[in-house]
Amino acid sequence: MAPANESTISPTLNPYIDPLFIAVNENASVPLGSIIFDGNNFMNWSRSITIALGAKNKLAFMEGKHPKPTEGADEIQKWVRCDYIVRSWLQATKKPEIAGSLVTMQSTKILWEEILERYGQTKAPPLFQLKKELWDAEQGNSSVSDYYCKLKGLWDQIADLEGIPECSCGAMSKCSCNLAKQMLNLQAAK
Repeated sequence: MAPANESTISPTLNPYIDPLFIAVNENASVPLGSIIFDGNNFMNWSRSITIALGAKNKLAFMEGKHPKPTEGADEIQKWVRCDYIVRSWLQATKKPEIAGSLVTMQSTKILWEEILERYGQTKAPPLFQLKKELWDAEQGNSSVSDYYCKLKGLWDQIADLEGIPECSCGAMSKCSCNLAKQMLNLQAAK
């Protein structure tokens, strides 16, 4: 007999696969991670939040993939409670000034969309800041491995923000969109 995968296991046998399940140790006051959003670290904070919510099977609330059930539906109270908890987790990982300005959002999805609109739109300021930090980086009294980790972190964040150009013609073997030239220009700019 083949082992059952998660999609064939009933939520009553494994409640963790139900996005509305809240474990005993999950409560609104426990933050999702150690990164506190300060308005300048959106990329790292959002990645940390996404990982944490994915691990708790609550990412669908943020992405809007688990919409609010209609009034009177059996699961409405469970959904509302989960949404409150996810919003609380998100709020607990922000500076008080930022959290206070977002406290009126009516759902996790609306909260996330507002955060994206305010902080996730432009890449220019964080890219400039990261490149400045890279330019100003000095080893000082740090060990070689600590200094390398710092540089590698900055390089990775810059690469994430800049992205990699994608082939727009759909045929890499017969590429006519100058992807190779774009890649060379990107590397030369560094």
